Amino acid sequence: MKNLSVALLSTLMLSGCAHIGRLLGCDCAVTGERPESQDLTLVLPRFNASEAKVVTDGVVLQAIRVAADDFLGRDRADEACWDKQASHTYQTIQKGDIVFVRIDYNPASCGEKFHSLDSGATYAIDKNGRLLRRLLDGEPQRPL
Repeated sequence: MKNLSVALLSTLMLSGCAHIGRLLGCDCAVTGERPESQDLTLVLPRFNASEAKVVTDGVVLQAIRVAADDFLGRDRADEACWDKQASHTYQTIQKGDIVFVRIDYNPASCGEKFHSLDSGATYAIDKNGRLLRRLLDGEPQRPL
């Protein structure tokens, strides 16, 4: 009986933490930053085949994150607009186990009209998130 109780409690703690974690004092269900206040008047869309949307699989998202963190670093509150990840556009091409990521500064996101020269980069990231190659704008494609 004691072994059954321990097994049941362990199963509840491990599998139920996401659902009842707060009741048990476990905060494992919340991993990201919570909004200070939510706009409950905002109606969230249903994600189904009839609406236009962008689908990004986890491998591509990981590649974008690896490239953006390498090129720009993680965002900080005191950074200038053009140094933030959200101020850039991201294009991807997936070929086999490699995701190619192109990052370009988007001047409109900072209220600017003109694009800077040499302000982007192209990356090759493997499916495990390993950076295979980085080419910053202005660098030669092949070493001289």
